[in-house]
Amino acid sequence: MVHGRRDVELLKKAWEIIKTRGPALGLHLNPAKCEFSWLNASCQLPCPIRLEGAKEEDQVKLVPTDEIQMLGVPLGSDTFTAAYVDKKLFNRLHTTINQLVEFEDTQSAIFLLRVSFSSAGYHFMRTTPLIGIQLPRPLTPRSDGPL
Repeated sequence: MVHGRRDVELLKKAWEIIKTRGPALGLHLNPAKCEFSWLNASCQLPCPIRLEGAKEEDQVKLVPTDEIQMLGVPLGSDTFTAAYVDKKLFNRLHTTINQLVEFEDTQSAIFLLRVSFSSAGYHFMRTTPLIGIQLPRPLTPRSDGPL
C-alpha cells in the first residue's frame, strides 16, 4: 500500500527496474495500457509515475479506486460494479430478449438465448459480488405471443 513519499519512491524504483531489466525477460512495458490506483480511495494525488516527454495519452492512467476493474471484472465500489454489470450484461440481455420475442420459433429462440448469455452470466456470477446489483425483473409471458 502506497502511504507516503518513501513508498512512492519505492514504487518509482520498481517501475524503473522493470522498465530496464524487463525486456531481457520478455517483459516490455506499455505505459499507455497501464493503470494506477491509490489504495486509499480518498487520496486525490496524481499518478506518481510520469514519463518525461511522453504525450498524456501515453502516460500511465490514474483510475479512481471506486472504478477499478481487472480482466473484465469490476473490483470497485458497489455502485460502479452494479452499473458495470448492468451495462455489460443486462443491457445486452434486454435488447436480445426483445429481438427474440419476435422470433417465430420459440425453441430456437430459447436455445439462442441460452448459448448467447450463459458464459457471460456464469462469468459475472463467479467473479462479481452481487451486492448492490439490481437484478432485472422476471420475464413475463406476452399475452399475444408464444413466450
